[in-house]
Amino acid sequence: MQNRPHFRILLILLTCLGGSLSAQYVQRASEVYPEHRFYSLVGGLNPILYARVQGNPYLQPNGASGSIRLKDGSLIPQVPIILDICAHQLLVYNEFQKRIVAMPSEVVDSFSLDYLGRRVTFRCYQPENSGFHSHDRVFLQVLSAGEQAFLKYVYKEKIKLSTPDALYSEKFKSGFRYYCLINNQLVRVKLKESFFKKNFPDRFAQVKAFITENRLKVSQESDFARVMDYLNQ
Repeated sequence: MQNRPHFRILLILLTCLGGSLSAQYVQRASEVYPEHRFYSLVGGLNPILYARVQGNPYLQPNGASGSIRLKDGSLIPQVPIILDICAHQLLVYNEFQKRIVAMPSEVVDSFSLDYLGRRVTFRCYQPENSGFHSHDRVFLQVLSAGEQAFLKYVYKEKIKLSTPDALYSEKFKSGFRYYCLINNQLVRVKLKESFFKKNFPDRFAQVKAFITENRLKVSQESDFARVMDYLNQ
């Protein structure tokens, strides 16, 4: 934090202005600033990172209103958020500076925003394996919170166009994977009953009864999350 004076200023501004920021600024920013200029201040990316890529790297191109929880426990409320799920960077619109800035991921604990008609939470993790496109830190959607969290890795990756043109040589491809936090390790998950038998053998009989009683299909994300909620009680 000592080497990030811009971030200290940004945090003060966002905290003071949080109540006056709204999603309209995200819409306005998306119209005023081309995509390759979204990265402007703290931890900014190469301006030409997406210059030749068709599409956009964002979870929601126009962003959404959200709140950010920092690792020191402080909260930045009601700030417009754009999540880059290709580079896994959290972008916010700063009304005072009239520009979009990138939050240093190492200081972000989690954030919540409106997505697909509901409030969802993403938490920052530092993975120890290579299953996350070599990112040092990633933001994973929390589907079930607790000691054994159930998480979703939502991403976009750049792939070569089969027929490049004068404007684009690549395009974005969307994808997702599921993970669970087991013994503080991110373990990739397939939505199958065998996952519970392997990882929770002592409680599998209870899990099986819970699935049967509630007529759950663990191949469905929401039902798998319900089982994880049960295990995290």
